[in-house]
Amino acid sequence: MPDHILFKSGDGKWEKAQESDLPDEATLQRLVKDNPEAIPFGDLGDSVPPLLIVGRETSLSNGYVDVVGVDQDGLVTIIECKLDRNPEVKRTVIGQILGYAAFLWKFSYEDFELGIVRKYFNSAECHRPDFADKSLDEAMEMFRQERGETDVWDRETFRSNLTENLEAGRIRLVIVVDKVNDELRRTVEYLNQCTMPSFEILCAELRYFATKGTELLIPTLIGLPSIQKATPRQILRAWTEAEFYEDLRTKQGEEAESLCRKLHEWAKTVFDGTTHGTGTKSGSLRAFIRWPGERNATPFIVYTEGILEISFAYLKPYSPYDAKSERQLLLEAINAIDGVSLSDDKTEKRPSINLMLLRDEKAFQHFTETMAEVAGRLKASRDGVTDAAY
Repeated sequence: MPDHILFKSGDGKWEKAQESDLPDEATLQRLVKDNPEAIPFGDLGDSVPPLLIVGRETSLSNGYVDVVGVDQDGLVTIIECKLDRNPEVKRTVIGQILGYAAFLWKFSYEDFELGIVRKYFNSAECHRPDFADKSLDEAMEMFRQERGETDVWDRETFRSNLTENLEAGRIRLVIVVDKVNDELRRTVEYLNQCTMPSFEILCAELRYFATKGTELLIPTLIGLPSIQKATPRQILRAWTEAEFYEDLRTKQGEEAESLCRKLHEWAKTVFDGTTHGTGTKSGSLRAFIRWPGERNATPFIVYTEGILEISFAYLKPYSPYDAKSERQLLLEAINAIDGVSLSDDKTEKRPSINLMLLRDEKAFQHFTETMAEVAGRLKASRDGVTDAAY
């Protein structure tokens, strides 16, 4: 690329903009944080969603990651910014960004929100002060609404997708530079070509040109494989009911399948609906209560590994279970099932019990009665009806 470009000014004259150096890496970081659309993710395909920035100069145990973003599909993007004149722009930056990804690998949604998102949303550095009292899924819902997004989306699936992506190590890595050198280009292209389909490392070159009163960026995405890899959105898939029960039967046997079908039929009569997830390795059965907007309250989830998740963390945004005392009462009710002993700190998390504990008729009845009360209280709160306490 030449060291200047020509552009037409307002008076119709062609003017020269000379390629220039950005003053420092903080300027490059700020540019990316404030304008993530400067990274040409559209080169990956038309369906790539925009990024919501959830971290800047975020402290990890192995360093400070420049920018962290997440999209509506729950895919986390780590962005490391380097100027061409920084000697780390060759090999060191590869190790840095891989180390940051390794740190986030196997995080849960709750770990990510507490360890990354809350630090940023509650800081003076956050680009959206109105996010200070918002959870990540609430902020994403606002972000989508502001962009006029109309496709189907709900918080529960977003949270589940984010956890599954981090568990599987599906994290997009992007090195942003003002000028890319040959060594970095070749290393990124090699890694992207030779690694598994879910691994994605890219280099975004943002060449900067300036003249009096005008600044220009020429973005280029580097590292795309010659055969396009599947994106995390393509890897995630919606399970059908038949696929869910086939996988459950294969992994846990016919007794577990029969028990789950019994629980499923009961849930259909009590909850607003049931659905199956988008896991890559495991199917799931979710019973939900509809909430205003694109939201569902999900008290429990069954996975094809034969585990029954009590989704306290997914209940936290919804009254009356936004109160810790109410979640504590629910935990105590679950602990009344023989063989269950959940610690008090689980009211902030998503603990699991063995599905087969419900094969005892007394345990099944106790669980369904407890969850029927949860469903009733959620509906009462949603509809503005005063409900009874436990």
